[in-house]
Amino acid sequence: MNETVLEHLIDKRKAAVVLIILPRDLSAIAAETLSQWRTFERYLMTRPFQIPIYFAFEDDEIDGIIETLEANGGPGASSDGEGSIGKRVAGNDRFQFVSSPSDGSQ
Repeated sequence: MNETVLEHLIDKRKAAVVLIILPRDLSAIAAETLSQWRTFERYLMTRPFQIPIYFAFEDDEIDGIIETLEANGGPGASSDGEGSIGKRVAGNDRFQFVSSPSDGSQ
């Protein structure tokens, strides 16, 4: 995820919400990537957004959701085996999760 992708999702694709999934182990991330993320973090803090932007750490439950979405052949499903979390998030902007008001109270 970067500024260009986020702006495309929000401004062009009219995403209602963005979920950015972070890796479980940040200590395994290259210094250059962490530097890019810090730049992106500064960008996020300086631009007003009209939609919610959520962050979650990758875990078994999130992995299960991604696998289910990809198994159903949705946007972002990777047939080349090279899909990464970043690509999945950027490519899955057409997925919609729908819940009824009672679903949130459980």
